Amino acid sequence: EVSPRHGAVRRPGDAFGIRLRFDRAMEEQSARSAIRFNGERPPAKDVECVTAGAAALTDARGCMEFHIHGRALPVQAGIHHIEVDEGVRALDGSTTFHAFRSMFFVEEEPGPLTRPGMVQQPGLICN
Repeated sequence: EVSPRHGAVRRPGDAFGIRLRFDRAMEEQSARSAIRFNGERPPAKDVECVTAGAAALTDARGCMEFHIHGRALPVQAGIHHIEVDEGVRALDGSTTFHAFRSMFFVEEEPGPLTRPGMVQQPGLICN
């Protein structure tokens, strides 16, 4: 599970962070090293294993949910990607068997990226 959700629209300067939730407790270091924003690993200090009020989501070595704080994200207009590499280790000994990728849009105002149904606009070439 990821937030912002796949295909979400944000505006430049919006305050937000990214939330990734796994279906089981993952080895914290394995997950941290596999998380990417636009192909780059966020600074470790900005990736948090969520524990407050959620004892069921974590234990001494693992975590089910990670937050990437917005201050770490250079959010400019365009398409952005959240990725988790294949092979993240879970506490139960299993590993993720496929990479995960989700995208969201940042656009100044509604336009062709966030409203693909927009087919007529002066100066825009449409098929």
